[in-house]
Amino acid sequence: RDSARERSARGLTLVRPRTPPPVLARGRRPRAVGGIGTPRAAMSTKRIEGYDTDGRSFRSPADLWRHDRKMKGGSREDGGWYDHGVKYWENIPATVDGVLGGFGHVSGIDVKESKEFAARDDVMGAWLRDAIAGKGRRLAALDCGAGVGRVTKECLSDLFHDVDLAEPVAKFVDQAKIELTGHKGRFGGAAREFFVTGLEAFTPAPQAYDVIWAQWVLPHLTDSDMIAFFKRCSPGLRPGGFFVVKENIARDHFVVSTLAPR
Repeated sequence: RDSARERSARGLTLVRPRTPPPVLARGRRPRAVGGIGTPRAAMSTKRIEGYDTDGRSFRSPADLWRHDRKMKGGSREDGGWYDHGVKYWENIPATVDGVLGGFGHVSGIDVKESKEFAARDDVMGAWLRDAIAGKGRRLAALDCGAGVGRVTKECLSDLFHDVDLAEPVAKFVDQAKIELTGHKGRFGGAAREFFVTGLEAFTPAPQAYDVIWAQWVLPHLTDSDMIAFFKRCSPGLRPGGFFVVKENIARDHFVVSTLAPR
């Protein structure tokens, strides 16, 4: 069984905007609410690409989205995907353990591995050495799906002078402001702006960030919105800037959580 350290290290990916925007790969699926497909037993002789947590099977991602829209009765392209997601999280405690789904104990190793990854020479090691020496430009990052500010407070504030946070759940943003008030990172900077918005609707200012950091959030987007996110946000990176993507990856099939709003 893989250790938390190994899983955490493998989950980090650097995406430079010169490469084509990444497509949602098999084995990486949104935490959905309400995805309904064909019962698993009825599809035992057919190719299966994914399941939901109620045991239903899907032949393809398109099959998932088709049934998701049908069962929710939504006329919008996303079938109410984002509304259901926000309603779920609005009923979750605004704590580290709450936003991590009861896995608050992984925060320490997560932060440690993220900082070690960022310090690599092929990531932002040179930037950090210049910042420590008081040289170089003022570094800025965007924390995507920032929740209560955990990643900004424990990690990004020690890597960047300024961090903006984007989060769709208003009560999480309110808690993040409390957590980050007066907090100063290694270079004296901290949280700068708070955007109450989902990533499907966020557009950064041109060349605003050295790094756009997306951790445990991209699977909340629909497939098409994830692709659009990378295309839309690439101009928000400064020369030499890049995306950091850190997500959980299933080994075989995509898995969709059918948690309903409380």
